[in-house]
Amino acid sequence: MGERLAMADAERWTRSTLGLLETTPDAVVVVDGTGTIGYANRLIEPLFGYRPEDLVGRAVEVLVPAAVRERHHRHRADCGKEPAARGIGSGADLLGLHRSGREFPVDIALSPIDSDAGRLVIAAVRDMTDRRRIESALRKANEKLERELVTAAKIQTSLLPGRPAGIPGIDVEWLYEPCEKLGGDSFNAF
Repeated sequence: MGERLAMADAERWTRSTLGLLETTPDAVVVVDGTGTIGYANRLIEPLFGYRPEDLVGRAVEVLVPAAVRERHHRHRADCGKEPAARGIGSGADLLGLHRSGREFPVDIALSPIDSDAGRLVIAAVRDMTDRRRIESALRKANEKLERELVTAAKIQTSLLPGRPAGIPGIDVEWLYEPCEKLGGDSFNAF
């Protein structure tokens, strides 16, 4: 009786775990120590173009561009020796490979777990295409703003009189602070 109950608990736990993996907001693959995909959730298909069942049993490198597959394979082998979780946003520039051959930027969170089947790695994969596009647009806008501020400062400086206006009997000194220092132009005569 106890063994049957333990099996029922294990089955319920497995269903619960798979249910969690299906409802995550990221594409998820579970890979064994040999790099073979044992599970893929439903979000894999829109991201990589493969149905989940088409990936099970295949090497995870099918999702990695050919130019970095060997490096990925070595990295995966090294991580297997000293497994450690790595969260999304770890800073690495990673690429995924869609079934169509299109490469796209991804961020991957890795969670190694020990199971009855040996060590597994759960990989949550997020498409970073939109984020990279926004970051690029923001970087370009900041660069443009910096150029415009330099130009504005040059124009402001060119509009200043060459020398202070003279007032008979009074020494006049000019103080000019451009807008990037004060948030607005300041001209003072004293």
